[in-house]
Amino acid sequence: MIPAIQYQPETSSPLRINNGFYIEPTASTPFITFNPTSGILEFKGKSSPENAPKFFQQVDEWFEDDSFTGHDSITINMGLTYFNTSSCKCLFMIFRKLSNLQSMGKDINVNWYFEEDDEDMMEAGEDFSEIFNMQFNMIEIED
Repeated sequence: MIPAIQYQPETSSPLRINNGFYIEPTASTPFITFNPTSGILEFKGKSSPENAPKFFQQVDEWFEDDSFTGHDSITINMGLTYFNTSSCKCLFMIFRKLSNLQSMGKDINVNWYFEEDDEDMMEAGEDFSEIFNMQFNMIEIED
């Protein structure tokens, strides 16, 4: 496991630990990590940062890093319980980049986790899947 580092809002560069990337969750930001060995990018928790573009800029920078782009296969485990409108726009940009990687021959697997009876999160995953013509594994989890 990559050691935790608290997200610092004024930090604009990705947090790197042992060639991996890691952002510790807060009350308004999700846990986000990329494991370079497995090629797994994970998002967990609530996303309602005051400045979503600045927060997600770190993740955006990961797409330029060799340890991320060097994988033939990338799995995204998206386990957000809530995201606000500005986070949705940032997620849109992330899925656009993933779709571009897929069109370049990368194998992109998206696991979209949502709590049972949370139709909004289920529909959000379905919408992203349709918009970007990507296969999402819709996984319902118990509350």
